[in-house]
Amino acid sequence: MSNRRGGRGEPGTEPASADLTYMAPDQLRFGSVGVFAGEWAWYGNPPRVPVGFVGTLVDRLNGWAVFSCTREVAEAIVADNDRRRRAEKARLIDLDLDVAGPELAQRVDQLCPPLRFDGDVIVFDESALHEGNAITRYVPDGDGRYRLDGDSWCWQAIDPGYCDRIAGVVPAREAAQEYVMAVHSPLRMPHGRLAVTAMQHAWVSDGIAYTASLHLDGQYVGMIENKGGGVATVYHTAGRGFGWRELNDFVAACRWQEGPVSEDAVLEALISEFEISKVISEYEPHGEALVALRGDDGSIINIEYRLDKWHMATGDPQQMATTLTRKVAGIYNSLDSFTWQFWWDGCWRTLGTVDAAMIRDATRQ
Repeated sequence: MSNRRGGRGEPGTEPASADLTYMAPDQLRFGSVGVFAGEWAWYGNPPRVPVGFVGTLVDRLNGWAVFSCTREVAEAIVADNDRRRRAEKARLIDLDLDVAGPELAQRVDQLCPPLRFDGDVIVFDESALHEGNAITRYVPDGDGRYRLDGDSWCWQAIDPGYCDRIAGVVPAREAAQEYVMAVHSPLRMPHGRLAVTAMQHAWVSDGIAYTASLHLDGQYVGMIENKGGGVATVYHTAGRGFGWRELNDFVAACRWQEGPVSEDAVLEALISEFEISKVISEYEPHGEALVALRGDDGSIINIEYRLDKWHMATGDPQQMATTLTRKVAGIYNSLDSFTWQFWWDGCWRTLGTVDAAMIRDATRQ
């Protein structure tokens, strides 16, 4: 897919179809089902899109949407790319540029690289744009879904009302949110109805013990407990609609960085959501931003630093990340890299990533 804008207009202000407003771009968050189209797809005035593709928003890359889709939708994407290639070929012939045969095929490949299936794998061939073999292979995940991303894919979520047709199954309103992401950790959950609302800590002989109140839809359902000393975190149900079976089902549907996750890790993540949000709420009124160090698994492992407005406005982010890394490199010896983020305007923003070996080598000299 080409990154060229190709002279296409931006979408206008027409609303989506009344019955699909829940799939409008401003309604989407990670885990939402929406309709997506390539930035290259717009045509006409007012602008339209020939086909929109149903998928689940899973990420953003350089400002563009990244979504996962079914095999049916992936086949429609490949078919639409073939249509574009035929249109480019016809356009070049109409321009009478005196190109034919291999040269014409090369020009088409440059303007609209070929996309095809090789069994269950999608093959994207950009060799005409780059020296050597520039082929990307997209393998379906365990659920048979495809995630087409990378620098060459400029997808955007669009209002369904702009589409001439939509490829894929449009979900009912109640099924449009497939999952939700935790705010402060890479935990994917089947829903966001669970929340820790209070914590109590106590010093014990071999560490800190703590309990946390767990609520479902705002109602108390049980207690999370850790007795300290490195034991697992456990759940005690209050018998109010969310017992061990419901917890097991919830954990089974959760994912941590796309992989399975233990009950202990899910409970700890729910606690972290509460504790980190509480710290953020204490800093924000003073114009300060919480700074967090991410571990190799994406979890937050250090929140002892913060930034004030002056440093955020005038400081060199990468240099600040390097300075912070020097302070803690000896503590976190197992980290290969140090990724620092800060919370501002309702989201985590990257301060910088520092190579651990570079810092440790410099310390030894």
